[in-house]
Amino acid sequence: MLDIQKNITINLIKKLREKTGAGIMACKTALIKTNGNINSSINYMRKLGKINSYKRKNYTTSQGSIFIKISKENQYGIILEINCESDFVAQTKEFKEFGKKIVSEAIQKNITDIYIIKKKFNTQHTELINKVNENINIRRINIIQGNTLGYYLHGTKIGVIISATNINQQLIKQIAMHIVANTPEYINVTDIPKEIIENEKKIQSEIVSKLKKPSNISEKIIEGRMKKFVKDITLLEQSFIFNDKKKIKELLKENQSKINKFVYFKVGK
Repeated sequence: MLDIQKNITINLIKKLREKTGAGIMACKTALIKTNGNINSSINYMRKLGKINSYKRKNYTTSQGSIFIKISKENQYGIILEINCESDFVAQTKEFKEFGKKIVSEAIQKNITDIYIIKKKFNTQHTELINKVNENINIRRINIIQGNTLGYYLHGTKIGVIISATNINQQLIKQIAMHIVANTPEYINVTDIPKEIIENEKKIQSEIVSKLKKPSNISEKIIEGRMKKFVKDITLLEQSFIFNDKKKIKELLKENQSKINKFVYFKVGK
């Protein structure tokens, strides 16, 4: 036990706290119980009721902005995250123009590799760092393509870009806004990896077993919790924020539309 405790470093505890929002001692205990494994620690804490949500909290202090640009032909779209040390720098003209230059270049030349972007903009990157006196990190970039593209930027910190079929710009923007508000991780239920479902069911079964209910009631409780779990992480199963009487899948069916892909970026996440 003493050997295990020695391996539980402050940095490891900090990482678990960032993912769960739990207290220091709760994180340390979980890490000791799971030999320092972060994912196992999260499951251990959930089973004990220390944390409740599958969508784990992230308290990172990273600042920066999300940049989005769609090509004139509406066939390609780019979403980019650039980080800095302070929100003050993120709001400067120089920082914003740097991000806009990158997404414009990436769209024109169809660049999706972050390393190519960094190499291409190395000089401008260095100049910006020297000018604002802060570290600037070109963190990640993603390209999306399709028949119809749409996006939504929530301020400068959260962005969603969507590829869809047979859909108007108003509806695709509303769905992008919905994704920002509800943060689904998958489009369809069938997109959820089998191991994610199995792991969640195992966790809920252990939680419910502590309630000491008859087996038939326990099964119904688990079934209800699993339905909520799937709804929380699946776009098509969620109630539309602009009309909560309809699910997204019903709305799309009415309009004979289809969501092919979406990319969600949040600064620091």
